[in-house]
Amino acid sequence: HLIPLIGALPVLELDKPTLDEKLIIPTQEKLSDSFLGLVFGVLSTAYLRARELDLIPYNPLDKIKLKQFGIRKNKPKPCAIRKNQVADVLESAIKAEPQACFLVLMMLMHGTRIGETRMATWDEFDLINKEWVIPEEHTKGDSPQLLVPLSSCSLAIIARYRQWQKQHYKGNKVFHKPRRRQFNGNDANELIQAVSGNQWQSHDLRKRFRSSLTDLNVDYIIGESLINHKLPELAQVYIDTQAQHIRRAAVERHHEWLQGVSELFYNVTSV
Repeated sequence: HLIPLIGALPVLELDKPTLDEKLIIPTQEKLSDSFLGLVFGVLSTAYLRARELDLIPYNPLDKIKLKQFGIRKNKPKPCAIRKNQVADVLESAIKAEPQACFLVLMMLMHGTRIGETRMATWDEFDLINKEWVIPEEHTKGDSPQLLVPLSSCSLAIIARYRQWQKQHYKGNKVFHKPRRRQFNGNDANELIQAVSGNQWQSHDLRKRFRSSLTDLNVDYIIGESLINHKLPELAQVYIDTQAQHIRRAAVERHHEWLQGVSELFYNVTSV
């Protein structure tokens, strides 16, 4: 979309009128506003990186925003799992086949992304110190390594799943496929949809986890750190050095709330 329309223009001669004439108006006739936002984001990021690397003396797009062209980014979709539906989600997961159950419960209990969860290996789990260490190569974008606190509920779910898995698979992967085929994103999404009946997506589990922390009056920085959103440098230092026990307490409170809304979940996670 970019190169055919503005690829021939001198790099430093892009300004608002030129962008409007050459890029925005032509693409607006063919693309949705949300996709146009992605196209503009690629262009803006390219200029930003070029300036950071001193490939251009200044960034002509520095103060140009998409909304200046009358285009608004779509608002984030609300969570498809309402608070009063959490018990149904828990019980549907627990009654599902073991891998689907474990995938859904781990994401709802800990707020992890589907990629972080499906790629997990058992050597990431420190059951003595009650931590799940998600390596940086499994996190999204620039997100750092993530330490996920494990509660007694977490340990009960893990023990239940491992007991089943050892009867079918002896390797290091938490999620496995027969004949050593890799467990990929499509496999994970199929398990999610088997539990949700296409009523919600994997990201809704993460949204519900984050909303639960807010409902439980968990500090904003603590909540953001638990879902591995990028934090200001000083906030990250605080999390790394002084706040691990606060993060653990927040996860434990969330799990206690889950036990309170579902008797079946309580029975499965009570040790």
